[in-house]
Amino acid sequence: MRFLKISFKNYRCFLNETVDFIEKKDRNINLFVGPNGGGKTELLFAFWWVLYNFDFSKLTGKEDTPYALNSDLYKKLQQNDLGAEEKCQVSLDIENEGIKYHLTKEAAFRKTPQRIKVDEWQILSRTFENGETSTPIYDVNEIERIVEKIIPKNVLYGILFDGERMQKLSSPNEIAKTAIKGVISDITNVNLVEKSIESFRSISNQLSKESKSLANKIGDTTIETIISEIEELENEEKSILEKLSGFSDTFDKNMARISQISEELQKINEIKALEKERNSEREKIEKSENLLEQLYKNFSADLNEGYLNITDKLFTDVEKLIQRFDIPEGLTVEAVSSILLGHNCICGRPLGDQERAILNELLTQLPPDNISSTLAEAVRQVRSNKEVTMKRIKTTYDIIIQEENNIQESKKKIVELSSKIETFDNKAAKELEKENSGLREEIGVIKTEKPRLERRLKECQAALIDKRNIRDNLGKNKHELSKYTNQLSFIDKCLQALNCIKQENKTKALKEINNKLNNAYKCLSEDSSLGKEIYIIQFDSSRQFQMVIYLRNNYESLYAEWCKNGTFNALKADGLSEDEIKEKIIIECIDSSSTGQSKMNTLSFIKAILDYSNQQKEEESFEIQKNYPLLIDAPFSDIAGSNLVNSASELHSFAEQIILMLDSDKYKNIKDYIDPYLSQKYEFTKIENENHTVINKVEN
Repeated sequence: MRFLKISFKNYRCFLNETVDFIEKKDRNINLFVGPNGGGKTELLFAFWWVLYNFDFSKLTGKEDTPYALNSDLYKKLQQNDLGAEEKCQVSLDIENEGIKYHLTKEAAFRKTPQRIKVDEWQILSRTFENGETSTPIYDVNEIERIVEKIIPKNVLYGILFDGERMQKLSSPNEIAKTAIKGVISDITNVNLVEKSIESFRSISNQLSKESKSLANKIGDTTIETIISEIEELENEEKSILEKLSGFSDTFDKNMARISQISEELQKINEIKALEKERNSEREKIEKSENLLEQLYKNFSADLNEGYLNITDKLFTDVEKLIQRFDIPEGLTVEAVSSILLGHNCICGRPLGDQERAILNELLTQLPPDNISSTLAEAVRQVRSNKEVTMKRIKTTYDIIIQEENNIQESKKKIVELSSKIETFDNKAAKELEKENSGLREEIGVIKTEKPRLERRLKECQAALIDKRNIRDNLGKNKHELSKYTNQLSFIDKCLQALNCIKQENKTKALKEINNKLNNAYKCLSEDSSLGKEIYIIQFDSSRQFQMVIYLRNNYESLYAEWCKNGTFNALKADGLSEDEIKEKIIIECIDSSSTGQSKMNTLSFIKAILDYSNQQKEEESFEIQKNYPLLIDAPFSDIAGSNLVNSASELHSFAEQIILMLDSDKYKNIKDYIDPYLSQKYEFTKIENENHTVINKVEN
């Protein structure tokens, strides 16, 4: 897809402007140059506003007018008579898969006795490849459905960037993780598999109804009851999955908002230090909880061998018996059989019939091996294992108690710090703190309810397997019903396969995105030459979708150490895949000193996401090649040296269409790297003493 044109009327700093986006052969950058505050970021906001709405009231700094209307017109309206009205409009032309879309967003501002009332609406029309134009669409839900198909909202987060968003995306907070999760979910087309699953479920429901009806008709109450029980379990399973999905969304949303609240609290001088200390305690709790999760698993596994603690008397009795009935070492079936194969005994005497008869009788009384030494060795090993296991149980228990105490101590400190924050006579802080408490209370409920639902989900799924097997076996004996039970069995297998495909596709896609991310990092960041690599966490639930930097040498050293000391094989025996174990090693090797390189990390992520979504997909893949454009404002601010040269030189390779906004001074510094790929250039001119900007095309 690509953007063709954008037009403005009375929208913020643009009164009456139109911009055409054009790409030529080997020239794919549409450049907009202007001073700070000249309208570059406003251009980005316009894309958001026309496509998915935009809350201008949340802006801070130079763009903080909380409405879409030009501010001079808004002030004029405030002074005008009741009933006076002003309108603003943004129109965006898009081309996607041969269809041209003309999307217009309008807003009417009308003065009422209480306030200025705002009404907003969208209009969408389409021009097809044959030249036919559709009738305009006004229905907001239909427009949203079509726009979501062209450019999903979460994908927009991955291709449209201003300087602030670039800085935040590579931070370890929940806002960044939520953004990365959303982008990856949409570009990997998880929704296509979900739609297939829904279709098969619909077929399954219809077949269940028909088979129940037939069972009732022929008087087979047994199979009718089984099908009803399966339906109930399937409905419960679906309900639990929906609740768990809702929990996940609420958790992500709440954690993202909590991160924002924390940032806002830290802007209040008297609270800044308290909030930082509170965050530090929360990080300690998270670290302890992650450690405890693994410790509980290890402790539970070791307790399975707890019976060893009461085996001392048994082992002592076995050892006494071995001493009383000891069989000489080396006297085994194999040894006697070897003697019988020869002509002489081991002492040199010839073996006669009488000697052979004695040896054959001895064979019937001997164990296949020296049972005494075998038992003695088994007792020794079990005693040794007992000592190691008991020592490990005690060590693990001591660590668990210590970590649980650490958590309680941190929680006490958080309560104290929260009380101090609440005592400040600051209205904004009190409101934020109240919201913060409410969000954390919701998260507490989720943490309590989620394990219970997950346990019940496993029970439902196990019961479903049993009930479906009963249904299939009963159906084999009923010719009239066998057609339905066979079809239901087939549908069940299809649903299992699709769920496996969904998970496998997601894992495979994120692995490929990580490869592209690391390649982009090597291409763009000077830190790569220092042995650093970049990674998006896949498996660790507490850090999933966090972007981290680690040192390759440290990773390789720890990998070798884990292989040598048995940690790698132990984790593999616990059911972890090699990729999951490697991720654990990466997490251990995270380099916290790379925070100053956040923009390079974000640029690497942008390139990886676009490389992945724009690449040709395999024929059997559920995914579709998208060819998304890139819209980016001030990508090179705070970047210098080889980082600046690398990113400026490579920007043209990010996408087939690039809409780039640059400060005039920064453009001068990188002109030589950008100009070879320019398709056209525009300049923003801010009109003095007036709150609007003119966009002028600059001829090459």
